[in-house]
Amino acid sequence: MLGRMSSAMLSKWPVLLFLPVGGGDRDEDGRLTAEACERMFAAGRAEYFAACRTIDPGAVEILEAPAPRRTATVADEVSISVNVAELFPDRFTMTARIRPAGDDGIAADAVCTVTAGEVTVEVRDELIAMAHASRHWH
Repeated sequence: MLGRMSSAMLSKWPVLLFLPVGGGDRDEDGRLTAEACERMFAAGRAEYFAACRTIDPGAVEILEAPAPRRTATVADEVSISVNVAELFPDRFTMTARIRPAGDDGIAADAVCTVTAGEVTVEVRDELIAMAHASRHWH
């Protein structure tokens, strides 16, 4: 008899952080507020850009950041993973997944469009290499 497979879908990410959740970070239902998601995504982006040699973090500008999709409730800590999902000549799309720490539920999914100037061949190659070298399951 085959073992039962989990329904959780995990993927690899280049950045994985564990962040504390403060009392003001949750709404009345125990889910992360949009503001908390944005702050956590900013921390994940900062970690991502700290690993980049071709992107100046000071030149990064968020062009668009729709409200995150918030689902599961959270306790005192979350994990957040961040990656680049799409590349364009003048911008790229980043995604984030936030999970309650120690749980495979999804507290929030977020996306933003970022520019730091032209996406040169060097930038493109580095971002693709970071995706291929992703080592964090999340």
